[in-house]
Parts: sequence; structure tokens; C-alpha cells
Amino acid sequence: MSTIYYRIGEGLGVGSMSDYMIVASGKIKGDIYYSSIGKIEFKGISGVKTQRVPMEVPLPPNAKPLKAFLEVTASCVEEPATIRWRLRFDEFPLAREFKPVMKGWSEDFGYYSKVIYDITPIMSWNKEKHEISITYEGSTDLTVDNIALIIPYEVEDAETSYTYLSTTKILTPGSHAMFEIPLEDVTDGEHGELKASWLVPSRNARVKILLNGNEIFKISNTCGFEDVMIDNIPLSNRNILEIFHEPSQQPYYPRSFRISNIILNVTRYKSPKLEIKDVIVDNDIVKVKVFNNGDTKPDKALSLIHI
Repeated sequence: MSTIYYRIGEGLGVGSMSDYMIVASGKIKGDIYYSSIGKIEFKGISGVKTQRVPMEVPLPPNAKPLKAFLEVTASCVEEPATIRWRLRFDEFPLAREFKPVMKGWSEDFGYYSKVIYDITPIMSWNKEKHEISITYEGSTDLTVDNIALIIPYEVEDAETSYTYLSTTKILTPGSHAMFEIPLEDVTDGEHGELKASWLVPSRNARVKILLNGNEIFKISNTCGFEDVMIDNIPLSNRNILEIFHEPSQQPYYPRSFRISNIILNVTRYKSPKLEIKDVIVDNDIVKVKVFNNGDTKPDKALSLIHI
């Protein structure tokens, strides 16, 4: 059963502003589709006013989508509430104003803000290709740092425990962030994966990722928007993710490491398990007894016998 921790879509009332939240979490009979892109720049008065971004959703043929989340993260020196833009998904209007559900601030670039929409009711599931259109009507520069689609879906022969966390955390050198990320019905040590999007400010930046006290990833010698997937990591019902932006004796600018979203999941696939129980050779005839002790039947099976 999937739980939505923040109901999105009908106007996005902000309430108390935070810089991270768990958007959705739960256990489903299926898997999670995740796709993101970055970045798109609008150059104020003199720049292009409308930009269109294609995104594909290649779900399995027998998939049944449960939810579809669209999140857009942007940076601007202007207060986010005053940003004038039009956001459309497949020509369906989502917003005429930028009303963030969370935001951060940095001296490097100003505000780092995010909007999130539950686009399940308007998603056309009979096509793979979709389009996001942004028309910006402001006078100052605006950078769309990241656009992401997150879709939990049902599918046969799979089961997934997942948590989708969204954030506008900003880390300067020497600072760190810590997230507590629950996972439903996961045994200690069960292996899963982490998907994340972030923006690295400089090739000189050094960032260390720890999960439950163990280092699982290091960032160095890269710059700009980055999508990562770290698999085969041990997880539990309660996970502590720590991200350290390490101090540096060599200054660099911009300095801010920006985190956009994090997904932790454990996916279990049902599979056949074929075992040969008995082999009888009678002249030129070989009789083989094969038993399937797995969770599902195979599409086909091939036996190779040497006599």
C-alpha cells in the first residue's frame, strides 16, 4: 500500500516551509520508474520565453501506474513567489505562478526552490512520449536545474518497498545534511538501491555519501547536474543517509552543492527455480524430471545433456 505524505496537485498550499519532505512511501506489487533531466536556462528579458522538454516513460507493457509525480527545481535571485511563468504537461496547464513547496537560499545564486505536482489524473498512459512546456515571463535570469518524473507502478512478479524524498538542501564546503528515510517491510541487511539527483558546483568539490554509517559513494572531479544510481546496498526499516560536502583548502565558486531528490527502494523479483530431480537413460532415450520450486513459471527452458 502506497502512502502519500504530501497531497499535491490542487493548488499546492505551502503551509510551513521546509527544505525537504517525504513525498510518497510504501510497499507495492510492482516497481518505481524514475527519470530526470537538467538544466534549462532563461535569460530574462532578452532570452527565449518558452522552452519545451521531451520526456519518455517506457513502462513495461503490462504495467499499471499507481501515481505520477512531476517535480521542477529552479534557481533565481528573485523571490520565488514573484516568479511569473506558465507550466504545462502535455499541453495541460499546471500553473501560472511559481509557488514552491520548499526553498533554500545561497549567496552563490539566490533562491533554490521546488514545485511538485501529482499529475496522475492528466497522465496519458497509452503513450511513452510526453512534453513539458515552460514559458517564463520574468525580467531576471531563471535556471531550471532539474525536472523529474517519479512513477510507482504495479507489475506482475515484482514487489517494491520504497521512499521518495524531495529536497532543496544546500551544502557549502564543511557542511553536511542528514536524512532519516524509512522503508516499509524491509529486513535488516536486505539489499536495494539509491537513486538521487544533485548539482555539483565545481570539479574541485569533494562530497561523501554515507548510508547507515557506511560510505557508499564519493563525488569528485565532476561538475554540474548529476543523476546517480547506487545498487546492491544493505538497507533496513530505518535508514540514515548522510551527505558531507568536505572542506577544501583550494577555494572554488560557486561553492554550493545542491541536493534535489532521493529514492531508496528494495525490489524483489519473483523468478523460476528449476531443479533436475531424476535422470533416466534407456537406450537412446533420456528421461529428465524437472521441478520448478520458484515463485513463477519460466517462459521457456532449455536442457543440454551430454552422454
